[in-house]
Amino acid sequence: MFKRLSNWYESLVSDPSSEPKPTSQYSSQDEMLRAVGRDDEAGLCNPLTNIYAKKQIAGSNPRENFSSETNVDVYLKAVEEEDHQQKLREEGKDGKHSAFVDTQTPYQVKTFPAGKEIELDEVLPTQGHAIITYPVEGKDGGDDYHQVYLGRRLPSGEGKSECISFDSSRKGGGVKEGSCNELLKEFLENVSTRPELNRPSKKVTVATTSSTLFHRKDRKIQDEQVDDKPLFEHK
Repeated sequence: MFKRLSNWYESLVSDPSSEPKPTSQYSSQDEMLRAVGRDDEAGLCNPLTNIYAKKQIAGSNPRENFSSETNVDVYLKAVEEEDHQQKLREEGKDGKHSAFVDTQTPYQVKTFPAGKEIELDEVLPTQGHAIITYPVEGKDGGDDYHQVYLGRRLPSGEGKSECISFDSSRKGGGVKEGSCNELLKEFLENVSTRPELNRPSKKVTVATTSSTLFHRKDRKIQDEQVDDKPLFEHK
């Protein structure tokens, strides 16, 4: 965390006229990083996604996002969460899904080959929260991963199941409402399936609170061992 903040301060001193401003309202991860002069750093989608997920688990209004806050405030929150996630890893806990760990919310982790067509029932078969991590095409052919949130609500009066998604790369605060299937499809269309030489096969990781396996609130079930290395994040 200190390194990020130290670099950030130096960049602001060297270029105080940068646009967008650090005090401008947050719109997306890309604009935030440019605003604080850190657009050359790895992204902060992992901490931002978990911060938003925590709010949803706590029952906050889904439409409330980071757009009411300034770029600098959101950046500081994200860096603080990133530091907390690293401490969880050092304790042998699942820092990648800190929202579920911190709120003691039972969840299940599933992994899928990057080329597999993933169905909604495999992610959110019922009302709940999901944090999805998937490979994307990085700069210069890099092996980047991106993380997003998908939440499923109770069916409406018409019997339709609505979802809310959060993507830190989406402008306007990152939140979008709509059909669960359409929002999931939107994420999966960005999954990279390009093979990497001398690297493990790419995979999509889904951490979900929505599962027919949960019968007790104090129970946490994981199908797969979580690969909880810090993400080389896409911006």
